Amino acid sequence: MKHLLYDNLVRGAGLGHLMNCYNYGLDYSIREDMQWVPIRIKCGHHLGSGGHVIENELGLPIFEDSYRENIKKNHKYEHKEYNPKYSPTSESTELTGKILKDWYATSRKGLSSKFLSQDKVNICISIRRGDISATPNHSMRNRLRPLSYYTNMLNEIIKENGVSKYRIILSTDLRGHRDCLVDMDNQPHSVEKIFKNHLDDLIFLPFCEDDPDSNEYHTFDFFHTAIASDFFIGSNSGFSHIIENYYRSK
Repeated sequence: MKHLLYDNLVRGAGLGHLMNCYNYGLDYSIREDMQWVPIRIKCGHHLGSGGHVIENELGLPIFEDSYRENIKKNHKYEHKEYNPKYSPTSESTELTGKILKDWYATSRKGLSSKFLSQDKVNICISIRRGDISATPNHSMRNRLRPLSYYTNMLNEIIKENGVSKYRIILSTDLRGHRDCLVDMDNQPHSVEKIFKNHLDDLIFLPFCEDDPDSNEYHTFDFFHTAIASDFFIGSNSGFSHIIENYYRSK
């Protein structure tokens, strides 16, 4: 079988953008009946700065440089080199969805999120902010939703499903702030004020772009927790889209 050495994965981007690039390459390898051999992932936002952090967290296959060099010397291959100006993406998981879920489920076998309640309904909420809310006239500002959107969705879930006992696991990305929520204009608000009617069991897992040491831990803790939760509330963001793709992987 011919191998696909795929290097054209976006570098320095968030997890959602990155995985849509990964998905495009994997989809291409399947359609062309080639063995998938991607380059090591280099994610942005202080995620996976060394080693194979992203691959390990998502259960993605790892190919060392020596393996790739052996393919070049001894096997037929196609090489998609890195293009810093354009890394194609795809959100379609028709061919790739089961493969990605199986890889992830295998890597998470026997593991569970310490933030999930065993006797309550778990509701995860991801509030997209970060660079978009901190940058005036950002081109993707239309992806943001007001804080009321998330509380309204939460109230709707509780009412429509007759939920009486629940735990909220809340996450947001911050730039220029710490340990708070921000609105669409990056102005701070306390979690206690915004979620004042839901404080009985609420866990807040922010990740601050100004504090690299806190980022990696909270991002993946929340990611794994959201996938295994009973309900997930997000908005139009790459991160939420990836959670949706992996949601309740078994």
